[in-house]
Amino acid sequence: MRRRHTDWDEAPKQATFSRAGIINRAEKIRAAVEEVTGSSDHLGVDAAFEETRSFVDTAFDIYEGKIESEQYGWVFAVPGRNETSQGNEYETEVTPFLPILSSVYGVDDKTRQHTTARLAPCVIETHKGRASMKGAVVWTPLYVNAATRLDTNLWRRFVVDNTAGIRHSVNRTAEFAAHRLGARVMGLGASIPSFTQLGKSIKQEGLITTTGHAGTVHLLNETVRHVVETRGTSEKTIGLLGAGSIGSSWAELHLLTDRKHRVSVYDRNHSQVDRLRRKVEQERVDVESHEFNVLESSDIIVSAINRTLDLDEMEYQTDRQISLQGKVIIDDSQPGAFDRKQVEARGGTLIWVVGQDTSDAQALHRPGGYSFGDTAGLHGKGAVWGCEAEVAAICLEDRLDLAVSSHVTHEMATNIGALCHSIGVEVARPLQSFGAPVQLNPES
Repeated sequence: MRRRHTDWDEAPKQATFSRAGIINRAEKIRAAVEEVTGSSDHLGVDAAFEETRSFVDTAFDIYEGKIESEQYGWVFAVPGRNETSQGNEYETEVTPFLPILSSVYGVDDKTRQHTTARLAPCVIETHKGRASMKGAVVWTPLYVNAATRLDTNLWRRFVVDNTAGIRHSVNRTAEFAAHRLGARVMGLGASIPSFTQLGKSIKQEGLITTTGHAGTVHLLNETVRHVVETRGTSEKTIGLLGAGSIGSSWAELHLLTDRKHRVSVYDRNHSQVDRLRRKVEQERVDVESHEFNVLESSDIIVSAINRTLDLDEMEYQTDRQISLQGKVIIDDSQPGAFDRKQVEARGGTLIWVVGQDTSDAQALHRPGGYSFGDTAGLHGKGAVWGCEAEVAAICLEDRLDLAVSSHVTHEMATNIGALCHSIGVEVARPLQSFGAPVQLNPES
């Protein structure tokens, strides 16, 4: 598709929302499909175009105040994860509301990223809620060049060049959440906390933000405990990739609540590892010199990094084969740091950090059925991300004082964990990753 429209290669400017721009692209995609296939409605392209146009028109009408929106107690702001190194798995986070961007019509990930970045902030799903209060999942149109996640220097350059524009887009989303949707609290999904100084750069009167990191740390710890109990093994060391805010807070929480284990950690930023060791019993933390060593030395590995680890590339660079036979990787990153196919090809099991609303009220169930992608989202009714559960719990339990706007601590995770339990959010059953269940056998 981009070969026909070379101007589509140009990266979009942040916070440049365009109704006409998206619809124009949709029209060109439909025309190209009809020209190439000789069919006036190949694979339902006409219906996909009309559904896309209808959604875009409604989204912009609400954003511009031409029609009124339902009102919500909380919103969960999510950007596209835009992963490119793991095939087309992530496209289905977009195609439920913009079906013309499906790969069946020749649309690649770059065209999809550039197009969705032009969409106005909009509601893509709701939470059932309880009584008169419910929540909404709000699309936050950021352009993130996912290819740069594979290279630290490229990613750093992208962040430097784009942070100001991304913050502007997030602030316009916050304004939309407060003025059009009436929200009191906005939860920050995926990469938004890292681009906004944990929400500090979001300036919207009357709207509280929360990073979601405490809910993530809580669910991560609960998932680790569940995996340890299910396996029934006696491993003493749990690996940790990433000693940043989430990784170090999880390690503190786990070492405090489980006296049997030690942690084997690697982080490119040595100061973060040193900071972690100062906070806990140093003799219970082993420092590794490479990701490979953590994967090799531990049977359960927690991944808390914001980049993609390509195992094929790692083997090539180290000239060593990676065996994950019987190992379990628990990946809290979104987009995922690990590719499930790569992990399973080496005998391992990949699990994402996912909760589930088990309450009778089903307050966090999404009535529209949106799952953040059939092939890279959530599996099962009531499945939720930890950051998603955090914002809902804070609002439903009226504990806005527990909103997280700084580096998460294990105390914050404990407090938010108690709120999650009170609204019925537990570790998802079955365990899962990439929108599909994961079978975890004892001593697997």
